[in-house]
Amino acid sequence: MDKPHSTLPLSPRALLMVLASVMVLAAFMLPDEEEYYYNVNAQLEVFGETFRELSHGYVEKLDPERMITAAIDGMLEELDPYTEYLRKGEAAEIELLSSGSYGGIGISVGMRDSMVTITDVMDGYSAQREGVRMGDRIMEINGVRMLNGPIERLREQTRGLPNTTVPLTVQRDGVDTLLHFTLTRETIRVRSISYSGMVADSVGYVRLTRFSSNAGDEMRAAILDLQRQGMKRGMILDLRNNPGGVLEAAVDVVAKFVPSGSLIVSTRGRDSAESQEYRSTEDPIAEGLPVVIMVDGYSASAAEIVAGAMQDLDVGVVIGVPSFGKGLVQSTRLLPDDNMLKMTTARYYTPSGRCIQKIDYAGDQAGGTVDTSHRLFRTRIGRPVYDHGGVLPDTLVRLPDTAAIIARLAESNLFFRFASQSASGMRALPQRFAITDSLLAAFMEFSTNELNESQTPDPLIEQIDDLYDDARRTRRSAQVVEQIEKLRGVAKADQRREMERYREEVRRWLFDEITARFTTQRERVAKSLPNDRQVNAALGLLRLGGKGYRKLLAIR
Repeated sequence: MDKPHSTLPLSPRALLMVLASVMVLAAFMLPDEEEYYYNVNAQLEVFGETFRELSHGYVEKLDPERMITAAIDGMLEELDPYTEYLRKGEAAEIELLSSGSYGGIGISVGMRDSMVTITDVMDGYSAQREGVRMGDRIMEINGVRMLNGPIERLREQTRGLPNTTVPLTVQRDGVDTLLHFTLTRETIRVRSISYSGMVADSVGYVRLTRFSSNAGDEMRAAILDLQRQGMKRGMILDLRNNPGGVLEAAVDVVAKFVPSGSLIVSTRGRDSAESQEYRSTEDPIAEGLPVVIMVDGYSASAAEIVAGAMQDLDVGVVIGVPSFGKGLVQSTRLLPDDNMLKMTTARYYTPSGRCIQKIDYAGDQAGGTVDTSHRLFRTRIGRPVYDHGGVLPDTLVRLPDTAAIIARLAESNLFFRFASQSASGMRALPQRFAITDSLLAAFMEFSTNELNESQTPDPLIEQIDDLYDDARRTRRSAQVVEQIEKLRGVAKADQRREMERYREEVRRWLFDEITARFTTQRERVAKSLPNDRQVNAALGLLRLGGKGYRKLLAIR
């Protein structure tokens, strides 16, 4: 949960200033606080003197920035994983959630086979209009060579003032020459809602993928639009894979469904300024509308505030699997040179008073421990809910486990790479496109070869390799070594057999990956909903006059 807050930048002599400030503050503290800050001051002196001695006397000249960064990173490793020191480029990404927009060309990128590769092209922006495709590898942008990254350097070139141009050169599979584009930067809205539409008679659906500052406004617009389309029976709010964002944005979203003045979330921190109550300050536009909220293990932070608040206030029921369990609030402090400290300053509590934080980072154990004490709380009408385990669904709906071979093909980027190669020969997607048996066989042959050469081998084969190394190192008999080698061959051959076993699932994944090169994100989401088990379960609760929905709300 990111709570924007910043202070004025410190001077270059920040370390000495901090030392002096702590000494002055200590004079005004209560006895316990005075002892604490005296100790802080003493440790800062030790750190400062150590750094000074190393800077002057170490056998080789040191890089001060690198040393301080390493010291900060080491210090923060002792805390929770959400407390971070953010460099200039990383800090800019946090600010995007607060501002809600930036000047860019409309692409998402990632490293694929150690190359900067376009992983998505945003609907309606310059890159899409000019024909840039998912899977294109960026060779050069704005005159800067880019193929092997880093991605932060790419961001420096793509971001800028709207209406300025950016020359882009890409390499596309199946095309012999490099492709050159001249793209125009535009104001790109950081959209919180990636899709909204009707999924059944009188039932609306909204997929909320993040909580940027404009999430509340987007939710209002989506609800009003769905109401115009006839949404009366209920709404499905999809918070799956939503990592969170701005706390106030979560409050704004819940406010669309609850009476003005309703407590939505409260925060409690060591500093009294971090202890606040957040209430709805607007009249609802969907009060009384049955809402089914969908969560999964990747729904975190602000997404859990929304799910937990609506569950506690009995204005919605939650389905899916338990959420991530992040009940900590982060605030940001601006540091010199546009760097930033993002630190945990409070815990948040849902209206019933529960904290859904799953991992306790307060002890000495590295990485924290799972808090297994689940205390009972009650919703507004008396339904039982529990703390310290994420948001627990009112009804559990699991998705089928992905077969190990499918997961490996996806993690190795083989669907992605083969789809880019196949799509390169198409100007547009054929009207009745399908994955033929011959195309499927070609993919399996390609994948078998690539898996054998992969830098991320099959975990089973890794174990066999370890066994082989142990046998050679301990001088086991030639017979034992030979049998291990045979076992490795069997395991490799089994990869192809597993692909054959799940061939129809492989076919579906490959179809989705190839068609993604020619369809918008909205089209892809709409196509996926009819086959989504959890969406269908949500629809089931809203059928028959909402009988299943009302039954869940009646559980005491």
